[in-house]
Order: sequence, then structure tokens, then C-alpha cells
Amino acid sequence: MTEFDGIMYRAVCAALELDPDGEQAARMMRVAWTGQPRTPCDANVCYRYAVIEPDGGTVYTQRSGTGRNATEYVFVPYTLHLIFYGPDAMINALRARTGILRDDGARSPRAILRQAGIVPLPEPPLPAVMYEGYGNEWRLRADQTLPFRLLKLTRECPEDPVTAPPRVTLYNENGEQGEISCERTQR
Repeated sequence: MTEFDGIMYRAVCAALELDPDGEQAARMMRVAWTGQPRTPCDANVCYRYAVIEPDGGTVYTQRSGTGRNATEYVFVPYTLHLIFYGPDAMINALRARTGILRDDGARSPRAILRQAGIVPLPEPPLPAVMYEGYGNEWRLRADQTLPFRLLKLTRECPEDPVTAPPRVTLYNENGEQGEISCERTQR
């Protein structure tokens, strides 16, 4: 389990009011992968997987501060897919949708995500509820998608690139690199 998946596991467990170390959460929460054995129709389970949104244009950079105190951040868009099965699939999907935005203490889903630099977007879409064929029976399925932004500190910027003097990088015949700064000097 990756660190990101572990954070999402704890946040979804908190949204569903499950103990992440408890037996009920271990039976219910699963990582989605192909070829898994199917669970009985009367068992409540949740398969989860997170993906980076394919639209690279939604990754954006934000600078905070000016001059030598500037810091540059990148927000990476993720979508967490939760697929609920069982008689309480729709209820659990709605609990995950509303619960992930709840902020009521140190063990709340928002606090868990905030400590990891993950921001849930407000108003996630409603779950898609359907019946799925399971052999000769039907079972209830609810798909919930939750959009997130993962905040990453990319670098501490020593100077503001707009007001900083231009710099030129030169290479000599040996491939060694040198830098020229066009800073104004006081005379």
C-alpha cells in the first residue's frame, strides 16, 4: 500500500465512521484490481482506486510571497473512485460523499487529508446507483467519484522571476557551465 493510498484509506474510513484498524474496515475496504474474487451479494464492500486526472492542463502552479521569500506550489488533480456493493451501497456512497468534507476534530477526514497536503473539492457529484448482474442474481452497486488536489511544494524560489535580473548560462568547450547575472550594481 502506497502512502497516498494509506491516507485515502484512513480518510474514507473516517468518512464512513469506521475504525481503520478494525475488523469491519478490513472486511469492507479493498483496493480495486482485476481478477479479485467476488464477494457475496449481501456483503457491504468498497473497492477504491485513485487516478491522476488525464487533463494535464488542470495542473497549476501558485506562488506565495515575493522576492526572496517566494515559494512555488503545484496542485496535482486526483480523482478517488469508490465502488460500493451490497445492500447498503447507496447509503455508504452518500456517507462517503458528505463525510469526506466533514471537519470536526483531529480524526476527521478533512484533518487527515489536510495533514498530507490533500484538498477535497467541494460538492462532489452524486453517486451513480445501478444493479449489476451477479451470476443469476442482482446486486446493488453505487459508484462515487471524489475529486482532490494534492499540494506539492516544488521549490523555494530565491527570487521573483518577474523582477529578477536576467541570467545567462554559458558553456565552454569542455562542457563546463557558468552563469552570468545582469544585476545592476550601485556605484
